[in-house]
Amino acid sequence: LKRQAAEAGQGAGQGAGQGAGQGAGQASGLLRLRQAIAAAAAAGDFRASSVIERAQLTGRTAQRVAAAAGTTVQAMIGEARRRAAEALLADPTISIEAVAALLGFSDDRAFRRAFKRWTGTTPSGFRRGRR
Repeated sequence: LKRQAAEAGQGAGQGAGQGAGQGAGQASGLLRLRQAIAAAAAAGDFRASSVIERAQLTGRTAQRVAAAAGTTVQAMIGEARRRAAEALLADPTISIEAVAALLGFSDDRAFRRAFKRWTGTTPSGFRRGRR
């Protein structure tokens, strides 16, 4: 299950920061952030501090790199969690409670609220719509 979450979390933030005028240092920092998010997702760890540590950046530098790409570190992590949630919810054999735990939510209610904020629908509604 963690592998499924990791695979779904890969690619978070893809396309961000591709605009003209982005410096090479910012581009490599953004790539490091994306790779760190994928690695953290593989470990089931979606904490910003873990991602920043894996990217070998300071917190301020990570925020600056993300801002240059028009996003935030937390938004990039949130996107990885959303993608992982959608991939996990596509498998009806995985309970919503298990999905919440795999994605690091304190309980399934917190996951349900976050999922509704991300997608506009509940996890159950998402599953019904995929049938």
